[in-house]
Amino acid sequence: MRVGETVMDNYRLVICLGFCVLGFSIWGLTKVNMSVQLLKLFDGQAKIIRDYEWMEKNFGKLTPMEMVVKVDSETALPSRQERIDSPPETVAQRNHQKYQLTLLERVELVESIQLAVEEVFGDAGQDVIGQGMSAVTFAPELPPASSRTVRSTTNSILEQSVQQLMEEDYLAYESLSEEERLELWRISLRLGALNDVDYGEFVTSLKTVVEPIEMAYQFRNYLLHRFEADRGAGSDTYNAENVFFDKNKVLVIGADPTRPLVKDQETSDTRQASSGNKSTQTSVDAVGLFSRTLNSLLLVKGFYNHPRHPNQLWWLDPENDRTAEMLGQLSEEQWETRLSNYDYVISVGDHPVFDKQLIANHSKNFIDIGNFESEGLAEVLNSEENVDSGFDIVYTGVVPIVYKAQNELLNSLIESIGLAFVMIAIVMMVMMRNGRLSPTNLANIRGGMVSMIPNVFPVILVFGLMGHLGAALDIGSMMTASVAMGVAVDDTIHFLTWFRKGLNKGLARRGALMLAYQRCGAAMTQTTLIGGLGLSVFALSSFTPTQRFGVLMLTLLAAALLGDLLFLPAILSSPLGKYFASKDSKQKSDETLAASLEEVADERTALGGPHDHLATESNLERIIRHDKGHKFDE
Repeated sequence: MRVGETVMDNYRLVICLGFCVLGFSIWGLTKVNMSVQLLKLFDGQAKIIRDYEWMEKNFGKLTPMEMVVKVDSETALPSRQERIDSPPETVAQRNHQKYQLTLLERVELVESIQLAVEEVFGDAGQDVIGQGMSAVTFAPELPPASSRTVRSTTNSILEQSVQQLMEEDYLAYESLSEEERLELWRISLRLGALNDVDYGEFVTSLKTVVEPIEMAYQFRNYLLHRFEADRGAGSDTYNAENVFFDKNKVLVIGADPTRPLVKDQETSDTRQASSGNKSTQTSVDAVGLFSRTLNSLLLVKGFYNHPRHPNQLWWLDPENDRTAEMLGQLSEEQWETRLSNYDYVISVGDHPVFDKQLIANHSKNFIDIGNFESEGLAEVLNSEENVDSGFDIVYTGVVPIVYKAQNELLNSLIESIGLAFVMIAIVMMVMMRNGRLSPTNLANIRGGMVSMIPNVFPVILVFGLMGHLGAALDIGSMMTASVAMGVAVDDTIHFLTWFRKGLNKGLARRGALMLAYQRCGAAMTQTTLIGGLGLSVFALSSFTPTQRFGVLMLTLLAAALLGDLLFLPAILSSPLGKYFASKDSKQKSDETLAASLEEVADERTALGGPHDHLATESNLERIIRHDKGHKFDE
């Protein structure tokens, strides 16, 4: 009772503190992280965790993830025997074969993806994955781009080894029709099961590594078509493959194929140290990776990285200090002289040391693909033609499947919390109506919404504080929110029922609040202790979701009790309390409080409820509670 008097006397302070706490907690909700780690579901000392530790220490990383490179039939050049059996019938088909990838080039595609992923996430990078496996693992050593004879021999060996690669499950074919099929190349990765990697973030980070490679293949196709269109004899005439490179000099400004893939490593390390899980976000040099891949693709087509070669492919990177100094000292006349030596000039970025407009004005053919990494090649080239990479990447295996499955569970739990709030709010609006139910008196919207404040108070408070503390939410944590809201509304209904009963009997709001405290304050405290302590037994479980469920339920029930015994009475003492009283209720002064309490206690309706059949003169004594917590003071 003293608590109630203190709350009512200082309701403004209590309300201010309550809403400040709510605001701080709502801010914390924006920082909440979801956890979908399988092994996080077990206690650190569980046997399964110790087994994984031993296996990863002795055998390497264990959690599987697969990347599948899907090459369409238009991109894959048929084998030599297939070309002999079914030679191209038209000039267009013969010309198209120049753009298709040989089996060796498709293996090199797989290798470029695998090496880039391992460089960023492998032992030399973030140490998130182990050594990958693919068809490259079982293939002979791949020759350099300039060794044409060796490349032809290696391609023949690979064509003869297709069946072996299929038996190793690193190559497969998917038939789409009688004439069309997809070639599926599998890259198998292994993540550490115990290094706290966020699976969803890892898949996103993988895409940032693969996308520049895909864009390089897109630009390769665009360039080759551009070369043939500018230098060939026409689409109705067969153009030999040397149409791409013969006496064709290309200058690329703004990149260097030898640049490291990962930049700003210090920032990446800081992110990992400040995060609960090991972050796989990294600053991949998309332009550098794009340049490396594009350089390899053009070397295969007959270009050379030599400044005096007639088929020159040269790179100028202003990020290099010596190159930047040299470019900064060039006059317009010197730029014009240098650029006149090249048939094509490609700009892949902007830099203060060179004027892109000046370069465009003095170039025979200028191609600007700046900002391609953010806008996409089709956008910067302003063309949808010939910008298809010819392959797609599918991310599958345990990692993305578990991530998607548990994300669906978490999302459905969040939806259930929202649905529970809506349903409880509707019920509260109906229950808080003033008078009998009628078409014109269906609900008390304002009273129902005000009554929801203490119901959501424990959920927002506890989960907001978890967000500030950086604690990740898992399935067990999310289940507690809707359960706690359902338990909290019971106490809210009990308290509001006695409060409204007092108002309807003519008590002032202070008197009605004192009645509610006296009639159900002790009972609410007792049920909270019984329910919270009973559920806290789950905290002893070795299964983490069950363990967190027990701890959070005890915490949430305690917060709900504070909301119902402190925050709710303060709200009812404020002007918001007027939304809960009937319009025709007559208030009595505080001097009549004792008589009114006695009247409410003796009311037969209140005593009966579902037990009206017992409410006779002979049974009244039997059903009236006489213990100290439920007996009115005389």
